[in-house]
Amino acid sequence: MATCCVGLALMVASPLAHAQDDDVDANEVTRYEIVREFLQPQEVFSRTQAVLTHFGVPSEQDPQSEVNALSGKESEPQLAALIPYFDPDREFGNYATLSGSRVSFFQDRQGFEVPDFSATLSSGAGTTDDAPNPLAVRLAEARSNPAAQPLLGLKIALDPGHMGGTYWDGITGKWIRDEQSGRYLSEGVINLQTAILLKDSLTQLGAQVMLTHKGLRPVTDVDYTSFDLGPSALRALRESTLLSWFQELVDQNPIGQALFDSFSESVDYEDLYAEHNRWDDYNAIDLQARVDAIDAFHPDITLIIHYDVSVSDENPHGLSPAPAGQVDATKVYVAGAFAATELSSRDDRAQFAMHLLDQSTWNISVAFARTVASTLNQELGIPFDQSSPGLTREVAPGVFSRNLYLLRKYQISATAYAEGLFYNDPGEFDAFSNATHPMTIDGKNYPYSDRLAQVASAYRDAIVKFVQGTPDHGPIGPR
Repeated sequence: MATCCVGLALMVASPLAHAQDDDVDANEVTRYEIVREFLQPQEVFSRTQAVLTHFGVPSEQDPQSEVNALSGKESEPQLAALIPYFDPDREFGNYATLSGSRVSFFQDRQGFEVPDFSATLSSGAGTTDDAPNPLAVRLAEARSNPAAQPLLGLKIALDPGHMGGTYWDGITGKWIRDEQSGRYLSEGVINLQTAILLKDSLTQLGAQVMLTHKGLRPVTDVDYTSFDLGPSALRALRESTLLSWFQELVDQNPIGQALFDSFSESVDYEDLYAEHNRWDDYNAIDLQARVDAIDAFHPDITLIIHYDVSVSDENPHGLSPAPAGQVDATKVYVAGAFAATELSSRDDRAQFAMHLLDQSTWNISVAFARTVASTLNQELGIPFDQSSPGLTREVAPGVFSRNLYLLRKYQISATAYAEGLFYNDPGEFDAFSNATHPMTIDGKNYPYSDRLAQVASAYRDAIVKFVQGTPDHGPIGPR
C-alpha cells in the first residue's frame, strides 16, 4: 500500500498538475480538516453509511462489471497525463491507489479498507488492447464516403438545451429581454431552432440524426407540478456526504439515535425536502431522460447545443451593458473537472474512472470540441472564451473540461457541449431578434434569423471537418 501511495503522490504532483492549480492555497486548513485528525477515516465511513441507511437512501450498484471492459486500455503515464483535467481539487488520491499495473478505488475516503472497483493497467506507454477504438474505426470508415454525402452511415445525436416558451422560461430563467424595445429571446427556443436546422442539413449529408426533443416541453414525461420530491431528496442526501454540514454532523456523535437525531433536526437536512428544490430536482430528472434517449440511439457523435449569457448584477435578464462584440465569445466543454464534493457516490467515482480509463474516446471528444470551437470562431468571427465560469480546466483554446451532467453520464461517442455565443451581447441580440424565416414548433410559428442559420451552418461544417479528419487547429489531444 505504501508503494502505491507514493506512486500516486508523484503522479498527482506532476508539473502539469501544479501548473493547473496555481489558485490552490496549500496552507489553507479548514476546521473540518482539524477535527478529522482525531477521527479515523473508517469511523467516518461507517457513520456516513449508517446515516444513509437510517434515512432510507437506496444502496448503489457495484460498478465493477462496467469498469472491467476498460481494463488494460491505459497505462499509468496515460492516467497521469489526463488526471489534471479531471481532478483539479486533487481528490483522486483520497479514493484511489495507483501502481504500475493497477488502479484501485475505495469507498472509504482516505481509509483504503472498503474496496469499490479496480482496473488493470497496461505496462507501457501504449495500450495492451490490440483492438482499435470502435468509434475511431467508424469515423475512419466514413472518410471514404462520397463527397456529396460525407456523413453517410454515421449516427448523430443533437440535444437542444433547456425547454422554451413562456411557461418554461419562467421556471428556468433562460431568457433575455431588451427593456427599451420589448424584444425577447428564449434560449430554449433558439437552442431547438438551431438543432432543427442542423438536423435537416446533416440528414442531407447522409447522417442518421436524432433530436432528444422536437418541441419546447421537457424530454421526461414526469409531471413538474406533482412529482414526489422524496426520491430526489434521498439522492441529494447521498450527494451531500462530502459537504461541510454533513461532515460536521457525522463528527459529533457515534452511530446511534443521537447521530440520527442530529440530522433530523438539521436545517440543512430539512432543506433537502424543501419546495424550492423542485426545479433543480426536476432538471436532474429531465437531464437523465436526455441521457437515456442518447444511450438508446447509440450515436457516433453527440452535440449538446446551448447559448450563453454574461450575467449583469443589475439585470440578469437584460442585455449586457458592454458594447456589442465586447461580451461575445464561444466555448465548448468536454468531460472532466470533478470537484472534491462531486465524488460522494460510487456512481460518481465510477464515471470519473471510466473517463480516465478510456482516454482514446476522450481524446476523440476533445478533437471534436476543438473543431467545433475553431469553426465557430472562424466562420462567425466569435473570439474564444477565456474565462469559463465554475470549476473548469482549459484543454485547448476555447475548450474546457467541466463536470456537467450530460458529459459525466455519457461516454461512448465523440461528445461536445457547445456554448455557441453570448445571446445577450447587444450585437448578437439584435441579429437574433431580426427573425424573418418561419419555423413551426408545437403548431406555432417561431421565426428564426439569418444569424441563427449561420450558427447552424457552422455546426454542420464543424461536424463534416471533424469526420473528414481535416481540423484547422493544432495538434489533437490534451496539451
